[in-house]
Amino acid sequence: MLYKLSIDHQVPAFFSHFSKRLVPNVAILSIAVGILVGFLLDVIATMINKSASSFFVVVYSSSVLPGMVPWFVILISELKFRRQNPEIMRSIRLNYRYIHTLTISRLVC
Repeated sequence: MLYKLSIDHQVPAFFSHFSKRLVPNVAILSIAVGILVGFLLDVIATMINKSASSFFVVVYSSSVLPGMVPWFVILISELKFRRQNPEIMRSIRLNYRYIHTLTISRLVC
């Protein structure tokens, strides 16, 4: 996400730099540091005030559900595409027929 925002000139350009293996490592590391800071803040807040742990659950829940909805839409769209285009699916070498159903069931659990 930071890489794309950098390409669109909405965040500083250094987020779009690639490593020698063509990975936007500055953007990936920045996001990882942000996640680590959030985790550490949660641990510190819970140590200071025990009721703060419920705050993490609320924030986490409100961010996970909207993040899962697009995956459901993508998976269901893929399943519909496979049903409507069997001739295209026969020509694909790596045809994982049931992986999308398995993925949806795992997301529901």
